[in-house]
Amino acid sequence: MAKRLLQEVLIYAVSAVFSCMVLTVGLKRIENMRENSSPAAQRKREIAARLGRPIQTNSYEEVIAMDVVNPDDLSVEFSAIGGMEKIKESLVTTPDSFAHNFT
Repeated sequence: MAKRLLQEVLIYAVSAVFSCMVLTVGLKRIENMRENSSPAAQRKREIAARLGRPIQTNSYEEVIAMDVVNPDDLSVEFSAIGGMEKIKESLVTTPDSFAHNFT
């Protein structure tokens, strides 16, 4: 009787361990597929291609990378800003006026 009980407990323990292993492997594969197909991963690949080298980022940096704009994609020039001539002029002359702050 005790031997049969021990066998059943052993079978349940082995099946529980096997089930945990299968779930762990399955969840890791799903996580890898999710990471590779996410927009953040796509943006990371685009930035790495533009830089010509692989980049290492954490999840926080990947979120920030989603908002980074490629300078080559900008089609607006400084002259296209309508109005605010004095502000544009001050933006151009401020570095000259405060050159001592930038050295």
